[in-house]
Amino acid sequence: MLCVVPGEIWGGAVLRYFSALEEGINLLPGFAPELQGVYIEEHDGRKQVWCYVIKPRDAQSILLKGEKL
Repeated sequence: MLCVVPGEIWGGAVLRYFSALEEGINLLPGFAPELQGVYIEEHDGRKQVWCYVIKPRDAQSILLKGEKL
């Protein structure tokens, strides 16, 4: 189970984990993790995991070196 909490700041390992989870959903038929706070849509035959976010005013300062929004 994965929960997305309002106000959470994602970056680094957490963002890569979320991307890997989305990849697993597409690679493994029937894999349907319980994702609280997110929704799944299909585009061009590929499932994409989405959530609503609020971008802070100074978003660049919370990113790790080399990461981009």
